[in-house]
Amino acid sequence: MSRRARGFSLVELMTVVAIVGILAAIALPSYQASVRKSRRADARVALSDTAQRLERCLTQYGTYDNGNCTVAETFDSPQAYYSISANVARMSYTLTATAQGRQLKDRACARFTLDSRGAKAAFNEDGNAVADCW
Repeated sequence: MSRRARGFSLVELMTVVAIVGILAAIALPSYQASVRKSRRADARVALSDTAQRLERCLTQYGTYDNGNCTVAETFDSPQAYYSISANVARMSYTLTATAQGRQLKDRACARFTLDSRGAKAAFNEDGNAVADCW
């Protein structure tokens, strides 16, 4: 008489668990890095939107700091992954987005700047300029 085997052996099950563990160890950090990179759009959107409002102010009133079109000195980006600070003068401005909360783990692009000349810059957590964040 032959016995009919049913189910999986413990060795087969442990092999599958090991393979899934290895794949997860490789895929999870890559996924998290991709998510952090996609959150950078939150800073770019906030800086561009604020710059556009300031340019409208210059067009309408002749200065960036006119009382009819104020911009808060600090505020959060739309998804709150960045804190935006605005340094607005009569004929110039500098906007800075600094990572906060969960986005602090994005050490490669921790801070973005945009000024009234349209100059864009990004910096890592050490303050060094980075070329590929924008």
